Amino acid sequence: MAGSTRAAHGGWDAEGSLRMQVRVRRSFALLVTATLGTLAASALPAAASPDLGPTYDPGDLAAVAAEPHTVTYTVESRGAVATDVTAFAGDAAAVLGDARGWTLGGSVEFVPVASGGDFRLILASPAEVDAAAPGCSPDYSCRVGEQVLINDRNWRETTPAWQDAGAPRWLYRQYLVNHEVGHFLGFGHHGCPSPGAPAPVMQQQSISLEGCAPSGWPNDAERDRLAGRLGVPVHGWVFPDVLFGDTHRDAVHAAAEADIVSGFADGYFRPGHDVRRDQMTAMLTRVLQLTSDATPPFADVPAGATHAEAIAAAADRGLVTGYPDGTFRPGTSVNRAQMATLLARAFALEADGPPPFDDVPADATHAAAIAAVAEHDVAEGYGDGTFRPAEPVTRAQLASFLDRAGAW
Repeated sequence: MAGSTRAAHGGWDAEGSLRMQVRVRRSFALLVTATLGTLAASALPAAASPDLGPTYDPGDLAAVAAEPHTVTYTVESRGAVATDVTAFAGDAAAVLGDARGWTLGGSVEFVPVASGGDFRLILASPAEVDAAAPGCSPDYSCRVGEQVLINDRNWRETTPAWQDAGAPRWLYRQYLVNHEVGHFLGFGHHGCPSPGAPAPVMQQQSISLEGCAPSGWPNDAERDRLAGRLGVPVHGWVFPDVLFGDTHRDAVHAAAEADIVSGFADGYFRPGHDVRRDQMTAMLTRVLQLTSDATPPFADVPAGATHAEAIAAAADRGLVTGYPDGTFRPGTSVNRAQMATLLARAFALEADGPPPFDDVPADATHAAAIAAVAEHDVAEGYGDGTFRPAEPVTRAQLASFLDRAGAW
């Protein structure tokens, strides 16, 4: 339990047994249901609530190339709780699906189901936690067999020890889910390794941080230990939202290692977001190592703008042009046709024939560029014979296009 002074599992489960009462099954299905009703994937947002902090949404994960181990769970409430149970379920799912946690970067998948799950995630009142088993306390959360009881009061208020540390509530919620599910996975309590070090997620941080820094995620040793028990690998990542099995993972990682792409301030890459004109321009200038001291020749790109130098350099080289009104529209999404033209210019790609797509006539504005990227295997069409030139390009897709173009 996240706070009992007793042994990790009391008399219910010896630490390290991996008894788990868990059927670690193999499945591709992402069943987004729970005992309180169907939870649509949209109910599991990247930041499931303002209080949860940044997490990675498993609903955005592309099909995993190798089957993950699947652990199923149900969600329910017990006693009088003040927290909205549907919101709690979404927050918990976001934590359980995060690359930093027990998913091991994609080797393990936690799937909410309507009934018969491997464990029961229970949002419980303090009184119900206390009554769950000897050794449980109304002051903390507790794990009893397949029951993972999350103390509703602590979910809302944290604990005195956490408050004394000045740590945020969203981090406590991440810790609480990972800690109690960690008990279900067979882990006991760990102590603080050294003052100032990040606390192991299996440390009783609800009681005392013991000089460690608060942490909501299992450390490398804890993740490696689970991997050893399950016989699965721990997949590394550059960005926590670009996981093993993602279609564009290798290209994103290669682009990051080449310093062509970077993530956002929170460490995430946001692979499914549309790439903007200023972002793509910055990536291309990094690939081509272009610089400029000139002022961008566009009315909406001031000299101090984030990508102003890149836009000026690309304009000098003739890679980008503005609109008739003198603007560049840096925040506008890049579509597939525009992407083709930018890549054809950057890498001097030409085609011997017309574009081989039903929806790109030979006299279309970007037809020659689309034919060139297709001929050089930089971009492909869809199974129905179309290119879909107006479709936005995502950040992850652009990494793959750059990779195929030989950017690094």
